[in-house]
Amino acid sequence: MKQEELATINHLVGSVSEEQLRYVDCYVGCDLGVFMPVAGPCFLAITPKHTHPTYMFVLMFDDENKFIIDGQVVSSQSGKLFALAPGIPHHEVFSGSAPRYIAIMINAEFFELHLAKYANYSFQHSSLNGIYTPSPNLLTLLQRFMEESGTCLPGFEDIINALSVEICHDLIRSIVKLPVKTDPITNRLEISKAITYIHTNLNEKITVAQIARMVNMSTSHFTRLFKMETGETPLTYLRKVRLERVKKLLTTSNKSITEIALESGFNSSAYLTTAFLKQYHLTPSAYQKKFRKAEKYKNRVKN
Repeated sequence: MKQEELATINHLVGSVSEEQLRYVDCYVGCDLGVFMPVAGPCFLAITPKHTHPTYMFVLMFDDENKFIIDGQVVSSQSGKLFALAPGIPHHEVFSGSAPRYIAIMINAEFFELHLAKYANYSFQHSSLNGIYTPSPNLLTLLQRFMEESGTCLPGFEDIINALSVEICHDLIRSIVKLPVKTDPITNRLEISKAITYIHTNLNEKITVAQIARMVNMSTSHFTRLFKMETGETPLTYLRKVRLERVKKLLTTSNKSITEIALESGFNSSAYLTTAFLKQYHLTPSAYQKKFRKAEKYKNRVKN
């Protein structure tokens, strides 16, 4: 870790050493940092009664973590957002396994500058501490922040600063419980993203729940929107696209049925044959022979 990066982290979280962050992936901008424990704990987080000069938000991914906040035990809730104002003594109770959460630390002056824009909503500084429901956009914003902070491409600092503002407002809107509006354009974009994912990962094991998580939707909501946009359920669409890939490989390659099955996301040639027969009333081998016979006939007629 570069000394400049460590200095920025110290500015955000307080005094911390590189050793204490041994198991933590760190992504930092001037006013906002994102920290994710990997394969072990953050040793600062488990230090009793430590404080931060910044606002802390923790997006929790399981129900196993416990925190001691000003002497009170708080249990994590998967999918929820835990918020803590600056200067409050706390620590994480280390369970022995790697914790699963993303911590967001926001410079106090920066956060309060944007919080002031919500003065019309009943909200007191002291009431921030607690557990909230995050917006469906938060995880995507954090992912973009983490990806961009590792690029060092021209303009990345401007993008990091812009994402810091967007993440800050997204968190505040969750706290003051502003309704999140969804519109048909957003839904179409998310479904398009899901379709692109399906087409580019056909050889992988894909589940509807997995795709729904990727676009930040519940499985039922994603399935309903997908059918509205395409006229088919995600599973039906996935099966159709895989079988279309099979048909193309059967007619354009010399690969075996087993190779084609695996390349198209079927676990075995037997599973592929069953699905293909049900859809086209022919086995893959019979389809291939029929196609090649038709091609030979066309070539004879042409010559």
